[in-house]
Amino acid sequence: MPLAWIGLQFLFSFNSFGSYFADIGDVQNIYLMHMISITGVSGLTFLIVVMNAAIASLIINKDRFNIKFVSAVIGVVLLISVYGYFVVPEVQEGTIDIAVVQPNLPQDW
Repeated sequence: MPLAWIGLQFLFSFNSFGSYFADIGDVQNIYLMHMISITGVSGLTFLIVVMNAAIASLIINKDRFNIKFVSAVIGVVLLISVYGYFVVPEVQEGTIDIAVVQPNLPQDW
């Protein structure tokens, strides 16, 4: 399932609309987002889909293998989150000046 999701996300990226609806990794926990610098958004999307598939398989089939697999996946996510907690800098109090520029691109759909 996760490989199929990533494959479809890759194929949809060639569409004129892009793959914005399939990028689960774009809006996630800040402590997991540091992983994007290593694996890209597809890696984070893969991790999220693997975790959801593992939990779904545990709910459907309560085998000993599924419990071990779900425990391993949750352990990996927790390790990445703990690492991200120490890597991501603390938020500074105060104000930040932000400028947003909208590009003028032709949109020939």
